Amino acid sequence: MTCRRAGDKFVIDVWIPEAKTWWRNFLGEGRPLTLRLDGTERAGHAVARRDQNGRVTVTVRLTTGAPEG
Repeated sequence: MTCRRAGDKFVIDVWIPEAKTWWRNFLGEGRPLTLRLDGTERAGHAVARRDQNGRVTVTVRLTTGAPEG
């Protein structure tokens, strides 16, 4: 897995996606999640996509609200 950040957006490349299941929770419209960044929990919304070659990326957009839960 690798992660790239551009402002309030993160793109996570899922390596060997067929061997993992977590990213499937974010297919379709996606779901909220919490990331820990520099020791601080940040709320976001993640959407997973699989391209025509089978590569999977999960795009996370940070939100301004507090994490749920």
